[in-house]
Amino acid sequence: MGKFNIRATAKVPSAAEFSKNLKDSPALMLSVINQILRKAGAVYVPALKSETPTKTRKLRNSTVMQIKGTSTDMRAEVRQNAKSPSGGFYGHYVREGTRPHIIQARKGRVLSFMIGNKRVFATKVKHPGNKSNPYHVRAMLKVRGQIDNIMSAAGVRISVTLSNVKKVF
Repeated sequence: MGKFNIRATAKVPSAAEFSKNLKDSPALMLSVINQILRKAGAVYVPALKSETPTKTRKLRNSTVMQIKGTSTDMRAEVRQNAKSPSGGFYGHYVREGTRPHIIQARKGRVLSFMIGNKRVFATKVKHPGNKSNPYHVRAMLKVRGQIDNIMSAAGVRISVTLSNVKKVF
């Protein structure tokens, strides 16, 4: 399953000042951080959908955002839950690419796929691999300024984790 986390924590320029501005109310502070993450997600998700490859639109249409975490580490988690016909999540393979590999039919069955307009059947095939397509990074770079403005207006530091790439904005 592909996850992209936009985290906003209580690591602000001056936690005491931030807390004082919110009248020392932890519940209010959590509510503000939740709202900030929702605003950031509302900017990132459409950008991600626009950058997601659209061969079948399945990956793009499976994009969802959810606020998760605890009072000290709240995050907006964006997932793409598209599954292949065999039931595996495949977004990671689109983003990270694959090496050449052999695909073998399970339990004496056959593989079936199209080459041009012709249906082909085989018990195993040599897949040439796929180049990586870091569309999630392109989407974040496209809206980085907007998200930074949302976070800065609230005095919150943003940490973005995209797959295995971690950047702090």
